[in-house]
Amino acid sequence: RRASTPMLVDEMYKNMVENLDGAEPPYALETLFLISDLLYPHCALFFVCSFMPVFTMLENDHNL
Repeated sequence: RRASTPMLVDEMYKNMVENLDGAEPPYALETLFLISDLLYPHCALFFVCSFMPVFTMLENDHNL
């Protein structure tokens, strides 16, 4: 995943710029790369820590 992160971030940025219809992007691609390097590991950690209890509760709920 880390090897493909630059490609994915670049693709997300290009799509955002296309959707702005000529408006100025709110941040540069370099800023997005920096933020993604800082935040993606924390987002994954948050996801695992917060959703594992939810999955456990759902697994034990036989009404679903």
